[in-house]
Amino acid sequence: MVAVGLVKSVRGRRGGLTLARDPKTIRMGSVVRALEADMELVACLGEQSASCVLNGACRLTDSLRNAIEAFLAEVDRFTLADLVAGQSALHRRLALAA
Repeated sequence: MVAVGLVKSVRGRRGGLTLARDPKTIRMGSVVRALEADMELVACLGEQSASCVLNGACRLTDSLRNAIEAFLAEVDRFTLADLVAGQSALHRRLALAA
């Protein structure tokens, strides 16, 4: 997360991690992409696509690629700020202090 600029790391006794940017600018799709470097569901979606004997004839490959793109487009609709705002119901459910 540090390498992709989502968080900052401070070393030392008073160190730790903090957000590198305003939560309103952090799209959740970018977080997923940063954490999941390998989004291929099956080998034919990755770098080894030529190793599949069905390569070029299988209709599933495009469908799976489109599904991944649709998933990322959906999570890109939300920012980190969107997901943490107004969580009083979640806090009550988890018995957390607000």
